[in-house]
Amino acid sequence: MNDSPSISVVILNYNRQEILRECIQSALRLDWPNLEWIVVDNASEDGSADMVAREFGSKVKLIRRTVNSVTAGRNEGFQAAQGRYILSLDNDILLPDPAILQKGVRIFDRFPSAGLLSFKIGDPQNPQRFLKEHWWHPVPFDEGENRFFYTSYFPEAAALIRKEAVDMTGGYDEDFFMGVEQADFGLKLLSSGFFMLYCPNLSAVEKVVRGQLASKKSRIHYLNMRNKLWIAWKHYPFLRALSYSAGRIAASGIRSLRNGWFGYFLQGVRDGIFAPKKIRSKRNPLPAPVWQSFDQIQNGWFLDETPE
Repeated sequence: MNDSPSISVVILNYNRQEILRECIQSALRLDWPNLEWIVVDNASEDGSADMVAREFGSKVKLIRRTVNSVTAGRNEGFQAAQGRYILSLDNDILLPDPAILQKGVRIFDRFPSAGLLSFKIGDPQNPQRFLKEHWWHPVPFDEGENRFFYTSYFPEAAALIRKEAVDMTGGYDEDFFMGVEQADFGLKLLSSGFFMLYCPNLSAVEKVVRGQLASKKSRIHYLNMRNKLWIAWKHYPFLRALSYSAGRIAASGIRSLRNGWFGYFLQGVRDGIFAPKKIRSKRNPLPAPVWQSFDQIQNGWFLDETPE
C-alpha cells in the first residue's frame, strides 16, 4: 500500500481539551499508510492547543487560531491539508473502525463523481444506530439508515471529502460563521459536478450527544434562519427562492413559538431577507440541470448496488 493516496485528518476544536485528546488518539489508530493529522484550535481558552503541542508534538500539525469561527476554522484546516482526501472531524468524534479509510477510498474509486462521503453518526451506547437528531437527509430515517444514497445534507461531525472538491468550491462560505453551512457547501459541490453520498458502512461515534436543538433557546436558531435565507439569496432562482424561504420561515416560526426562541427567529428572518451586500453580491442562481439533480436527490436517489 505504499502507493496509497495521502489522507489528511482535520480536527476542529474549541474548548474541549479532554475530549479532543480522545479524538486525536482515535484518529492516530486509523489503518492507512500515508496519513497527516491536523488540529485546528479555534481560539480555545482551556489549554487545548498547549495540550496538543505537549502530548503529540510534531506528529500532529497544530493550527492556533485567534478568532473562533466554525467555517473559517474548517477552511484553514482544509487549506493546510496535503492529502488527496480530507477526513473532517469534530473534536468529540471517535472512530471505532480502524479500516474506515480503506472503505472510504474504495467508494471514491468506484464513484469518481462523489465529492463527499457522509458518515453514520452513532453514540457510545449504540454506535451502529444513527442518532436521529443528526438525520436531516432527504429520505425517511427507517428507509435510508442502512442504505447508500445521494444526499443534499451531511453531518459535519464526520465526513470524508476529496481535496479536489474543496479546491474547486472554495470550501465553506466564511460569512456564514456557523449554521446550515453544510447545505450551502453541498449546493456548491453539486454545482461543481460533485455528489454527496451517504455511506452507512462508514461509522463514527459522537462522544457528546447534542440532543434536540429545537427545544433549546440558543443563538444557533438565529444563525440557522438567517443562513437558510442567505442560501436562497445565493443559489436559488426567484420562484424557487420564494417557495424554499416561505416553507422554512413557516416551519421555524412554529418551532420558535413552541420552544421559546421567537426573538431569535424574528432576528434571523430580518437579517436573512435584508441580506448584506457581501451576500447579495454572491448571487448566482444554479442552472436548471443542477436543480434537476437536486430534485432527484430530494426524491430519494438510492444506489442499486452496495459499493463495498
